[in-house]
Amino acid sequence: MMDFRPGIEGLRVSQAEADRLTRAAKPTKPSGFIKVPKVWVKRLEGASGMTYQVVLRMLYLHWRHKGRPFRLPTGTWITGASKWRGLRNLEKRGLIRVETHPRKAPLISIMDQG
Repeated sequence: MMDFRPGIEGLRVSQAEADRLTRAAKPTKPSGFIKVPKVWVKRLEGASGMTYQVVLRMLYLHWRHKGRPFRLPTGTWITGASKWRGLRNLEKRGLIRVETHPRKAPLISIMDQG
């Protein structure tokens, strides 16, 4: 019976292939910033940290949807209970209007941008 052992030549890869395989992943850059209107800063005094997270996510989505109403899904960024608590808080402060539909994410309209 013959013993099969590939030689070193069979295991070589070109330098270009080695560079491609070992290339480091590009570091991610910060994705920008979110503008918060001064009027909102005043109205948000005393709000919880989760409410601020909801505000930042909403202002970003408001910009992405070019000022039109948008849906605010629950994701890995917040729990459903915290999201709804924050939305109720913002609605009481007169900053947003929330439309609810069964089994769908709430539709958010920004009321006052200052």
